[in-house]
Amino acid sequence: SMKRMGAMNVLTGTQGEIRKKCSVINNPDSLLHSSI
Repeated sequence: SMKRMGAMNVLTGTQGEIRKKCSVINNPDSLLHSSI
């Protein structure tokens, strides 16, 4: 499992997304970079 986790591409900066619920995709209008 550690090998698979290391192979994941982590999204950072404006490519990433902070979610209140992991199973729910954020609304495009409520993205962090649009509110800054």
